[in-house]
Amino acid sequence: MLFMRMQGDCTLTLGRVSDVASAVVAGVKYRVTFEMDSSCGDGRVRCAAVRIFVPLHVYCNNPTEDNPRCMEMELLPHQSCETV
Repeated sequence: MLFMRMQGDCTLTLGRVSDVASAVVAGVKYRVTFEMDSSCGDGRVRCAAVRIFVPLHVYCNNPTEDNPRCMEMELLPHQSCETV
């Protein structure tokens, strides 16, 4: 189960993942729609068309324990996450 700890005692747990598309450009660019369950009373949160970039191994210069593949997530201005 994938989850992320937020401020305070809140956590987000990844639920459903859908509408995945990818393209290869110096790595792999993904466009993903996903839902997360919040432990802070927000219920389920849905984020649509979020872009995630995973660079090729040779371009991953600063891997960390939490992000060993140097992934970058981008939420474009016209996109948003909403409570569902």
